[in-house]
Amino acid sequence: MRVRLVPGEEDGETARVEEDAVPAMTVTFTLDIDGLPETALDMIDWREVVIEDGTITDSFEPFAVRAYRIVPD
Repeated sequence: MRVRLVPGEEDGETARVEEDAVPAMTVTFTLDIDGLPETALDMIDWREVVIEDGTITDSFEPFAVRAYRIVPD
């Protein structure tokens, strides 16, 4: 698994995550960012992902790629 933070547009940050493991798996990311919002936007699937207690938990199918847009409050 690779995780890369990319400077985002509009004062946000984007985390690009690639999963090449088989089979599907659930992954939890712990974020050390001040002022986290309640959700992040998955820019590929265009869906909101909950941020709870500084973590994102998401399911990754084989060869999945996610790009989360996180805009601190």
